[in-house]
Amino acid sequence: KKFSYRTFSRLAGFSSPNFYKLAADGKRNLSAESIQKFIQVLKLKRREASFFEILVLFNQAKSPSEKSRFWQKMQKFKAYRDAHLLQDDQMAYYSHWYIVAIRELIQTPKFRNDPQWIGDVLTPNITARQAEQALEVLERLGLIKKSGDGKIISTDKMVATTHEVQSLAVAQFHTEMMDRAKEALEKIPSSLRDLTSVTLAVEESKVEAMKTRISEMRKELLARFDAEGNKRERVFQMNFHLFPLSKNLSGEESEDLDS
Repeated sequence: KKFSYRTFSRLAGFSSPNFYKLAADGKRNLSAESIQKFIQVLKLKRREASFFEILVLFNQAKSPSEKSRFWQKMQKFKAYRDAHLLQDDQMAYYSHWYIVAIRELIQTPKFRNDPQWIGDVLTPNITARQAEQALEVLERLGLIKKSGDGKIISTDKMVATTHEVQSLAVAQFHTEMMDRAKEALEKIPSSLRDLTSVTLAVEESKVEAMKTRISEMRKELLARFDAEGNKRERVFQMNFHLFPLSKNLSGEESEDLDS
């Protein structure tokens, strides 16, 4: 009953008596040496210690790619996989560009429930095994189902994720789609693509209004071209990007570069 933050810090050999409290509150990161001290005081077994270290590094990772790398390592622990099965599927939905594409492909009239056909018709191609796994994820998430005649149909269900999974997965999704856009510059004829941009200097307080306008345009495009009754012949990806290319020059820097 008398155990305290100060006691833990002392047992771990930290000079600061409130180091544990600062780490627990997210105000202090753990170094490689600190991680080992925590492991020692907590008396973690080898596998527990390994998972603890990966979990700390995942939590402290600064970039989406770094977080994704540690998340992949966490998947190697069966206990974690079993406890986060649905969460992992939600992560997978966004972390592979072709899963989202296949969900849209299913809505085309000539779609075939044949993994090899799906893999060959996507641009770039994927393997039949990847197509099979994508269909499995979509079915587990309830995003597709089989109709009475055995055909696969898309449902109206939305993907709901925790904030941590959503942030990591969506960042990974956008990264993959930007890679597809770069490939399109070389491989897709100009008649089937539109990759343009505009660079402009604006008042920072107007950025929110610009984001709102982009959101409205996305909704307008969906309502006009993805509405029921429109012919669905091919799956397209449309990306919108808005980001700063300079610091705030007004002397009133307000952006949070970590968010």
